[in-house]
Amino acid sequence: MKDAETFLASESHAAIVAAEREITRPERSEFWTGLSLTVVDRPRA
Repeated sequence: MKDAETFLASESHAAIVAAEREITRPERSEFWTGLSLTVVDRPRA
């Protein structure tokens, strides 16, 4: 994933949101998702 904004506007994200609404009741609970990004700094030799 190169661009978070592109992902959030994509059909894939819309499908995830729809699935989350099926397994939770938005009016009674909160459902959180997260994204973890690991950055590795490799010095050039």
